[in-house]
Amino acid sequence: KVLRAKSAGFCWGVERAINLAREEAKAGRKAYADGPLIHNNQMMDALRGEGIREVGDYQSKSKIEVEEQDSEDSVVVVRAHGISPERRQYLKSLDMNFKDATCPDVGIIAGKVRSHAQKGYEVVIFGDPNHPEAIGLLGYAGERGHVVQSKEDLDALPEFEGEVAMVSQSTMFSHEFKELAGCLAKKYPDLVVFDTVCGATKERQSDLQWLVDEGAEEWW
Repeated sequence: KVLRAKSAGFCWGVERAINLAREEAKAGRKAYADGPLIHNNQMMDALRGEGIREVGDYQSKSKIEVEEQDSEDSVVVVRAHGISPERRQYLKSLDMNFKDATCPDVGIIAGKVRSHAQKGYEVVIFGDPNHPEAIGLLGYAGERGHVVQSKEDLDALPEFEGEVAMVSQSTMFSHEFKELAGCLAKKYPDLVVFDTVCGATKERQSDLQWLVDEGAEEWW
């Protein structure tokens, strides 16, 4: 018996990034994605077949190497995960057009991180420190950003003297975010918390519980 979750497939942010890259390629431009547009090898193979090339690296840290003749009438596409301000400045300095396919949900999180860091808040980001989204968000906090993934990470944070705000990488587990936010609030009662786990992620987590309730078995 095969059970299919209602939310199976790509989230709208990833679909948007893929469509933006495809539009550039269909317009006759050489489209380069700054890292893989999606964590799906089959889809990446299909995009390569459409002329969309992957450059850079998973964490959007390495230099972009494109032959001079290939940079003519070309465009570099920022994937849905988003990038740091420093990476954005670097990509815009290249002799290529620039297309921002950052998921709007991620853009909202980046805005909250930047505005609160500028106000003097220490910003705690619940996320994977090696994930490109968390790396990008951290760039908006300057020296006031701190990425945590566990209770141990919280305990290892320095003592904050001023105000503290907390956000989440958009693709994290909601219950883990609430748990860690609760722990941090015990230490900083005035903690400002933004539940920035995106709707698509929450829907998939609910569907996962539905699959379990329906008797689905884990298989690798």
